[in-house]
Amino acid sequence: MKKLFIISSGQKAKSLKTLALFLGAVLAVNLVASFLYFRLDLTSDSRFTLSQVTKDKLKQVKDVVYVKVYLDGDMPIAFKKMKRSVKEMLDELSAYSGGNLQYEFVNPAAEGGKKQNALYEELYKKGLRPVNVQEKNAEGGINQRTLFPGAIVSYNGYEIGINLLTSNSRVNPEEAITIGVQNLEYSFISAIDMIMKKELPKIAFIQGHDELDALHAQGALQVLSERFNIDSVSIRGRMGALDGFSTAIIAKPLKKWSEADKLVLDQYIMRGGKVAWFIDAVTVNDDSLATGEVTFGLVNEHNLDDQLFKYGVRINPTVLQDAQSILIPVNMAVPGAQPQFVPSPWYYYPLLNAPDDNIITKNLNVVYSKYPSSIDTVGVGHDIKKTVLLGTSQYAREIQAPVMVSLAQVTRKFKPGDFNRAWAPVAMLLEGQFTSAFQNRMVPGVVANGKPLVGKSNPTKMVVVADGDIIRNDVTRRADGVMPYPLGFDKYMNQQFGNKDFLLNVISYLNDDTGLMQIRNREMVIRMLDKSKIYTQRSLWIAINTAIPMLLLVVFGVVFIMLRKRRYAR
Repeated sequence: MKKLFIISSGQKAKSLKTLALFLGAVLAVNLVASFLYFRLDLTSDSRFTLSQVTKDKLKQVKDVVYVKVYLDGDMPIAFKKMKRSVKEMLDELSAYSGGNLQYEFVNPAAEGGKKQNALYEELYKKGLRPVNVQEKNAEGGINQRTLFPGAIVSYNGYEIGINLLTSNSRVNPEEAITIGVQNLEYSFISAIDMIMKKELPKIAFIQGHDELDALHAQGALQVLSERFNIDSVSIRGRMGALDGFSTAIIAKPLKKWSEADKLVLDQYIMRGGKVAWFIDAVTVNDDSLATGEVTFGLVNEHNLDDQLFKYGVRINPTVLQDAQSILIPVNMAVPGAQPQFVPSPWYYYPLLNAPDDNIITKNLNVVYSKYPSSIDTVGVGHDIKKTVLLGTSQYAREIQAPVMVSLAQVTRKFKPGDFNRAWAPVAMLLEGQFTSAFQNRMVPGVVANGKPLVGKSNPTKMVVVADGDIIRNDVTRRADGVMPYPLGFDKYMNQQFGNKDFLLNVISYLNDDTGLMQIRNREMVIRMLDKSKIYTQRSLWIAINTAIPMLLLVVFGVVFIMLRKRRYAR
């Protein structure tokens, strides 16, 4: 006999009361949530959690920041994933900016023809680097596309371009995209911070000691001019000549510094000024090699050694050779025969490694150098923290100046035993409180400004690089004039190296007083697919992904039917 279940009026009232309480609670939670802003990130590597410095910067956004991302249209799957990551990051930034950050994705190849070419040229002039990608099509052929994985950030009539994909010959394309995704927060917030500044930091390019001319420094100036105000400054012994500048750059001086100029620079450092030193310890004239002759590397008498020694480093008067180097075309034909140029390693042009354990060089491409020297640290004090930024490979060697340099050296067989100077440091970061190089010294010829000499600096930092060519661009002479190559571009290998990014990161770090660059230390765990298993175990994984869901569905159905029968059989 079947049982009848009758719901009393009391039970109905109780059920309605429970429902009303539930709905009231939901409404109350939504009301409170509308006033309290919070976001939950359940990922193990906190990939959707912005750093506190980013949140603080976004609170300062008072007007619309507009971001155009040129990452749309028909793209390989890896770039589509990158687009999704960019969108997620921009959504996070927009949420913390109170809606003042707006964005759109643009397909630069949408219109084709002349309009497309004009847009490509415009993006290139704004600093976005094109990337050529190849992908197999359904017919087995190769499709080649030009992408601009970058963005233009606009604010109050000002624009700044950012590249979301850094070229790095040390990693494969998928890893390069992963690195780009890791750097998204820093790429966007550093551009937003820079474009919002009412006054850009002032950088002094010191002149007067035969430093780089405007033509050979054009690549460096172009890289820095978007984010800094650049001025050329001749010291001329005037105390205070560098006042108002946040950083001074010493770019490959070939003439002797006077003691008066050194004192002015020293007191600038003592009062908290930052300096990027790009110094040649040995000078080599490459022009003689173009005719096949021998040239010599001679010690550069720049008169800065004692000052650098006082600050904690010594640039050795040597030339480094490295098996990890540029290939240059060398004529291997016998005299009188048809020229036969063969790419050969030129050990005097090392490709320097950038360690991944600091925020300046993390994920940086190798850096192109010419006749670099090694750096030693000196002094045992604890006031200065010293960090290696660039170094040679495992197979390097060091030659004391004077050095004879000849193209005939490319014919010598590589012998690992000869290259016994492994991991020689070429660039060093120094941070702390420095002792004046002019403590208890009198220097004639200084135009004083009434300020007393300081013997111990405020906490500050400097970068010392034992190769001025790292920020020197090559030039090419054509019928229409002399044209500079981009900084870090090798005309022989037709390849772009990491010199631009290194210079920008160095100057940005020296000017970073808010901890913004600490964001570059962020790590995201990207779980890449094992390509070998994809090809060797493809059928197995297809079967597993097809059969297991169906099997689970059958098991669930059987269990459900058995439980149902068991319940209603009573």
